[in-house]
Amino acid sequence: MMPLWLAWSLNLPLLALAGAALWRHTGRGQPNARWFAPALAARLAGGMALGLVYVSPWLGRIDNGGDTLALHTHAAEYHAWAAADPVGYVRLLLSSADQPGAPMRQYAAYSNSFFFVRLLSVLQFLTAADYWLSGLWLSLAAFAGSWLLARELGRVVPGARLGAYVGALAWPSGVFWLSGVSKDALLLAFMGAFTAAALRLVYPVAAPAEPPALAARSGWWTLLLANGWLFWKIKFFIAAVVFVVLGALAVTERLRVSRFARHRPWLRGWALFGIAALALAPLSRVAHRAFRPEYLLIQIPLNQAALLGHDPLQPELRLPLTASLASSARNAPAAALGTFTRPWPWEGTG
Repeated sequence: MMPLWLAWSLNLPLLALAGAALWRHTGRGQPNARWFAPALAARLAGGMALGLVYVSPWLGRIDNGGDTLALHTHAAEYHAWAAADPVGYVRLLLSSADQPGAPMRQYAAYSNSFFFVRLLSVLQFLTAADYWLSGLWLSLAAFAGSWLLARELGRVVPGARLGAYVGALAWPSGVFWLSGVSKDALLLAFMGAFTAAALRLVYPVAAPAEPPALAARSGWWTLLLANGWLFWKIKFFIAAVVFVVLGALAVTERLRVSRFARHRPWLRGWALFGIAALALAPLSRVAHRAFRPEYLLIQIPLNQAALLGHDPLQPELRLPLTASLASSARNAPAAALGTFTRPWPWEGTG
């Protein structure tokens, strides 16, 4: 394995070059370019802060390191196994099937977590399986996606530019939780890049207004397709909704500029409804079991049982839940009231 001093000596210049390339191709000369450097610094600091809170021994490793340490450790096991069985490791990356001699899968029931672990194990060849270096790269990826997203939202809706930049780049909880070694950092990277590419293709700009690397339509299509696949793999149930919404947006925008629909504004509304219904119906049945109503309904009592088992002294909502739509509707008012008003002062210890 690469010595840590060499890994840091190699990665820090590479991170600087990657940040400079991102600035040159997407930031320089653009509206609100002054956001770039402070937002990038905040995102990198957010990733380090996540590690300090959960992984650093100085703070006692809150929650035993949480998911961030568990994911890093599991990826490091695959990274180490790759040296002993490179062929099996490559097969694992390509098929996700269990391989003889591979470390025990800790996320067999969670395809997105296992996908993230495999990606992280590949990144660890560059970072020498160092948690902090991996966190810097993932934070940079999250920043790139959020920067592209804010940039395109601000271009398409100029009146909402400030809100787009604040929400995507500077919201404190987002900067902390969507950075570092976490699935959500890559979720932001893939979702942001995919959405930005979709907006650029739906609402194109004249080529002279953009640097050559961004003006090329084929580049945006590549960004859309690659990040769409990665987005689906890292968080499919969010990706499904985003795909439908952006697909409907593309169709209705096409109708808006078409000669036939120009004088029929009602057609766009019906098209939006029809596309959403047609797209969500097959997704809900065949794309993944998590989209099926019966699966969603059974999760409600299961989640309540899991929460009640964590700590009986903490405030809790005890509702007579069953895996049915009638039960969910009947208990929804009490659940909503408790969500917004509890814990009450005399409840629990925290």
